Amino acid sequence: MQKNVKRQGSTTSTHASARGPIEQPEAVNMDVLATMLEEELVNRFMLMQETHERAAARGYNTLRWEVEMAYVKRELQIRRHRREEHDRWSKACEREFMAQEYAAPHADLDNSGFLKSIGMYA
Repeated sequence: MQKNVKRQGSTTSTHASARGPIEQPEAVNMDVLATMLEEELVNRFMLMQETHERAAARGYNTLRWEVEMAYVKRELQIRRHRREEHDRWSKACEREFMAQEYAAPHADLDNSGFLKSIGMYA
């Protein structure tokens, strides 16, 4: 008797239902996630969340979805943190620049005294 063994390369579940099989989430390397646009990450997360909910409703083991969603969520958190830190740094630089500008002596834009001293004005 031949055993039914799920192939390692299969991307769909072996359990079929009235609505058809549910695709397993694609495992993506963290380096690939780091190069994706933020919009792509959000879309990927939302799609995985939808399929996760369908899989859970049908009684599938949802661990693979949860792991992949955790990686995408972590990448989004990293980007948000970097953006917030960059904004803080940028504002601190701006405050420092403005403090230096206000501390500098006011410029005398009237150069008529200099022009008289070199004989340009009579």
